[in-house]
Amino acid sequence: MGAFYRALVADFLTSDPARLMLELTAGTAGLGFDLMPDQHSAWMTQTDILLASLRAVVERHPGAAAWGLLLEYQIPGRPRRIDAVLVAGHGIIVLEFKIGANRYLSGDKWQLLEYCWDLRDFHRESEGIPLAPILIATEARDAVPIVALTPQNDKLIFPIKTNIIQLGKVIEDVL
Repeated sequence: MGAFYRALVADFLTSDPARLMLELTAGTAGLGFDLMPDQHSAWMTQTDILLASLRAVVERHPGAAAWGLLLEYQIPGRPRRIDAVLVAGHGIIVLEFKIGANRYLSGDKWQLLEYCWDLRDFHRESEGIPLAPILIATEARDAVPIVALTPQNDKLIFPIKTNIIQLGKVIEDVL
């Protein structure tokens, strides 16, 4: 998978934040895009949330340290990037952050589902692998996370809605 940043979760947890931001910025420039003023701030917030959540997950499930983490993953053949992808031994967790959002919008859920469909349908390495989409509205109230497969038997879990407080627990629930 092509991403602006890729590492094992263990390496991400000990990474230098400035170097991480350089890699993300270089990825944007490498594609010929200008860095939007709010993008750097969003990445900082997103990585802080991921650090806290993944630390908690690794404390309770040490094997999660060996998972792969991709930030700003470019979907093959599509002009879209997924905020974060966790490549776990059992499947792929697709994370879409809505920084500052206090609600779970239908359009955001559809965006996340389209990312998962693109991976399922157009990314050979994801074929037949369970996909767990998680929508993170950073300022939303706690929601009851429901982990359930779609009825199409396509190894896709219905999008799970969460906030930053519950993210680590939701990741554990999809283990």
